[in-house]
Amino acid sequence: MTGVRLHPEHGLNPTLPVCILCRKEKGEVVLLGAAYPGQAPMWMLLDPEPCADCRKKYLTEAKGVLLVEAEEQDQGRPRLSGRCWVLKEERFTQVFNVPVPAKRITLIDSETVRALGLDHMAGLPEETAGEEEKKGVADKLSAEESGAICKAFDAWNLLAQLRAGGLEGITTPQEKEEGG
Repeated sequence: MTGVRLHPEHGLNPTLPVCILCRKEKGEVVLLGAAYPGQAPMWMLLDPEPCADCRKKYLTEAKGVLLVEAEEQDQGRPRLSGRCWVLKEERFTQVFNVPVPAKRITLIDSETVRALGLDHMAGLPEETAGEEEKKGVADKLSAEESGAICKAFDAWNLLAQLRAGGLEGITTPQEKEEGG
């Protein structure tokens, strides 16, 4: 076990890791100490590993593969953007032409995100979404389901745009529950 070098002002500098999919606490405490500049926020996205519930629901039972956007930092460690997508394993192998990773998680850079057309999946643009469309999205997906794909994305819009681009292998959490 390695020691934690104390932060000069914030000591152990603890934080609570959150799941990349549902953004709920993962039931862990991480002591960052001096490794984090300044005071660590109460909650942080520290790694691409989802919580046990999301792993079971989206990666194991639904046979999905989690794509997580990340950029390389100076030290060679990835910096997660927080944006992520879940693809069915058969679509993953078709798109990337590689076997499904053992942990069912892969990091992709922003260039790959753009090449796949995922960079425009940040939700319904305000000027194009009428009140009826917004209400329909809220009726179709609970907050947990919508947040489970990624907090920054509107799952309905993500699905619609990906299907329009030929990536039918991506489904909403609601469709997974309905067997779609």
